[in-house]
Amino acid sequence: MNQTNYIQEYLKQGFSLIPIKANTKEPLLFKWKPHQTTRATFEDVLEWHTNYGSPNIAIVTGEISNLVVIDLDDPSKLEKLKSILPEIDKTTRVYTPNRGAHHYYFLLDTVIPKSTNNLFNLGIELRANGRYVLAPPSQINGNEYIFQVPLTQIKPYPLQAIELQKQLELEQNKPPEQEQLTRDDIIKLPAKLPRYRGKNVSCISQIYQRKLQVGVRDTNLFILYNLLVQNGNKKEYARQLVVKKNNSLKEPLTDRELKKIFRREYSYTCSKIRQELTYLNCSNCEHKFKGGKFNKMRNILIKNINKLPELTNAEAKIALILGTYFDGETPSNYELAKVSGMDKRTLNKAIEGLKKKGIKNIK
Repeated sequence: MNQTNYIQEYLKQGFSLIPIKANTKEPLLFKWKPHQTTRATFEDVLEWHTNYGSPNIAIVTGEISNLVVIDLDDPSKLEKLKSILPEIDKTTRVYTPNRGAHHYYFLLDTVIPKSTNNLFNLGIELRANGRYVLAPPSQINGNEYIFQVPLTQIKPYPLQAIELQKQLELEQNKPPEQEQLTRDDIIKLPAKLPRYRGKNVSCISQIYQRKLQVGVRDTNLFILYNLLVQNGNKKEYARQLVVKKNNSLKEPLTDRELKKIFRREYSYTCSKIRQELTYLNCSNCEHKFKGGKFNKMRNILIKNINKLPELTNAEAKIALILGTYFDGETPSNYELAKVSGMDKRTLNKAIEGLKKKGIKNIK
């Protein structure tokens, strides 16, 4: 099969293609990432051949192509991978010129796994959003990428594999168990923390009463300092509290490191703080909402409750995210896409629909 036939087959499959410099893995397009959301046409590909001769071809992995690819460089890991993912023996397989490595193709369903270089903690690469893979009949040093199991045999990527990877990553990224301060420790600290705009902000006390280990001190103290300043405290007083907290640590930051914390620009929202400090429990925070009762003056769901039945599923999903996860905030489209899992086109359409229906709190 010549390259034109391959390209036609890839486009028929719905894959997004990009041109690659001949005999390399380097993209010919300086800006290839737009093809993560927009597929090239057959005419575009023909134009690449006119402009670049006979380039290698790559498939953009992830949502745009409904495709993930496992790049197995080390054949000795295959048996372990099979025990976790038996489907790998039956799905599309490509032989690559890289020391006998293989690419295993899988179709996606509704859940998009994240790209990783440590699939199932085996040091194996999974290519999804943000990546691409050289495809047949590309060549490196005269050696051709070859389908050993054809595209017609491609299998769906199992949901169980996605859930297993998430669980392994959660366990791997889980911060070390950190003891709470003892009573004697707490006595050394200020007896009462200031309130935030007249309300108790539970994240301030949770950070302040936590023993911080190396690796998380900087972020915790940075957020603590800026929350204290936002609370209306003078910067000098906020610094004193943070210095006192730092001095209570088993391994405190140096004076130089503390000075950097006080100088750094800060623009964190509640959702950003929750992402950074995963141990926080926001359920008792008076600043945001308490007991399931939202701030009616700012919450998008409460303000627009009469319009909710008119929303499409996508619009309702965005409204729900704005009213809970981003309650009172105005996130960017990028942040909304990250939380909602929507592609750019669906997200933009939902946002435009909300705006036309008079629903605010959207950038």
